[in-house]
Amino acid sequence: MSGSVDFFLKDKIPEASIVKFLNRMLAQGVESLDFPNEKAALFLQCFEYAEGFQQSAGLAWGLSDFELDEISVAGDLAKAFSTQVLFQPQSLSIPMGMEWCLVTSDGEVYAVNVLELSDGVDLSADGNQIRLASR
Repeated sequence: MSGSVDFFLKDKIPEASIVKFLNRMLAQGVESLDFPNEKAALFLQCFEYAEGFQQSAGLAWGLSDFELDEISVAGDLAKAFSTQVLFQPQSLSIPMGMEWCLVTSDGEVYAVNVLELSDGVDLSADGNQIRLASR
């Protein structure tokens, strides 16, 4: 089954660093337009934003037998690059009314609300964060 997930990074990280890191983490291999990899089964597309979380790192794949562990990837990205990572979980149940997860660089996982900005996303000003786990 094909799939995709977008990770929003609080800080800008060079795309080359993200590709290199994900290739060490994911045996299926990762490539992007600027960093091709003939053996890769996952494709990375990064965008930068002017407000809120500064960058998105979107992963897409067409593998029928692949399931991405979103929390592990988000947690490893957050820790490796000392940043926070937002994503909309597909395989994790979160409290009613919340659609996003935040993973901090120290491994804390929260259900959060976000605010869509004109050029980006950020944590909602309501400050509502429900701790889900610690990695």
